[in-house]
Amino acid sequence: MKLVVTHTYSFFPVEGLTAKQLRLADTLLSFLVKDAFHIDAVKRHLWDGRKHLLKKIRKNRQVIGYKFPTGLVRNKKLMEALGNPELVWENGYGLTKFERPTDEEVKYLLEDITLRDYQIYAVQKMLKRRRGVIQAAVASGKTEIAAAVIKYLNVPTVVMVPKLEILHQTRTRYAKRLGISKDEIGIIGESKYVPKRITVASVDSLRSMITRNGGYVDDEARRFYEEAKLVIFDEAHMVSDNTFFAVFMGFTKAEFRFGMSATPFDREDDTEIMLIGASSNRIVNITPDYLMKRGFIAIPDITMLKVGTPKLSPAYNYQTVVQEGIVDNPIRNDAIVQLVKQHKKRKILVMFRYIRHGRALSRLLYDQGIDHKIIQGDVEGEDREIIREEFENGSLNIILASVGATGLGTDLPGIEVLIRGDGGKAKISTIQILGRALRISEGKSHALVYDFYDDTHRYLRRHSKKRREDYKNIGDLVKVNQIDLSTGQGFLVL
Repeated sequence: MKLVVTHTYSFFPVEGLTAKQLRLADTLLSFLVKDAFHIDAVKRHLWDGRKHLLKKIRKNRQVIGYKFPTGLVRNKKLMEALGNPELVWENGYGLTKFERPTDEEVKYLLEDITLRDYQIYAVQKMLKRRRGVIQAAVASGKTEIAAAVIKYLNVPTVVMVPKLEILHQTRTRYAKRLGISKDEIGIIGESKYVPKRITVASVDSLRSMITRNGGYVDDEARRFYEEAKLVIFDEAHMVSDNTFFAVFMGFTKAEFRFGMSATPFDREDDTEIMLIGASSNRIVNITPDYLMKRGFIAIPDITMLKVGTPKLSPAYNYQTVVQEGIVDNPIRNDAIVQLVKQHKKRKILVMFRYIRHGRALSRLLYDQGIDHKIIQGDVEGEDREIIREEFENGSLNIILASVGATGLGTDLPGIEVLIRGDGGKAKISTIQILGRALRISEGKSHALVYDFYDDTHRYLRRHSKKRREDYKNIGDLVKVNQIDLSTGQGFLVL
């Protein structure tokens, strides 16, 4: 059997496969949707609760074949289930022939930037494989890696970002790495549609250019999507969302397609198959442990401060627990203010999750005469960039920021002290937030990180334990100190 391959989907005819083979292929190409058993359609046996990536192809209502995302053609079990078919590129979707640069040529591709050895390796791997997931720790220089690929290939390129909040920052970063004016990079998002040879675009804006059945809303949208030959998706673990997946698959003629993330496979569900399908397997893995041991990122000195009051009723629901145990907890909030006062001559980032919490912390800091600025959902992207620049040049040294606004992809150079007031248990959030503080700067080899061990309710206690374990698993050099706020002594967690 022949498997016809394009840059997005691979096709095979229905003939020659047994029902057993198709069932196995469908199992390998599907996953159970999180919390599916709570959905009414599943309870009524109208849906099996699984997301199926194997799709039927019909002609005159007859099933003539099947298709699945091309990134999965490297799945050995799937290929075996299909009888190890011959891979054939569809006419017009062949692979471009080009001379790959030597390591030395890659090293000096960018303006005034000498790429590190692991960055050179990543660029070479991307050019060789043409598609795949690049797992690279926060502060490893993902932008430099991507920019080098962009510069070498010199083809129409789209860099996708998951959130409007980092649209302008991403555009500025790529312009700087490529040694070009920011105006030479197009932008799609925030009601702006200015595509160019290199374009930075928000996923939601790109999604609005695609119809529900995968077509394009007009000829202009079609031209934009079909002209792109290189697509880079920053924070690629988000591809598991249907919106992100649809956008990635909309670039039907993009031969070079990469997902980049520090945490591509750390989701608490089984959706990583969608990321692999849209791009391909992981082809590079640059770990925090590797970077710490080589001195490329700072080593975090983490202290978890135990908060034991107020003791919350076991009967409280989660929302009430968060409200009273985190947002309105005077002991916890005062500890945050005291930490800021203690380190106020350093560059400090304070994280919060809920807007009301951020405003409460801001009022407490102003009451103490501590100047700062706050970044949250209602702060426009260009204003965020101004705050970021003030933080970088030293005219501002204390920022309060919501996880939603700065948890992914936001670059705040020179953070010396990170204070996590947000709580939570998601590993992706923990790693991404911690990474904000690990960028090295002159004289900085360590970063002070403060978090809270919330011992006020079982929910918060469980979340605190999860964060502590995620910190410890980052690398051998990471140590987690545990101090009881009420006594100043260490405490033991069983």
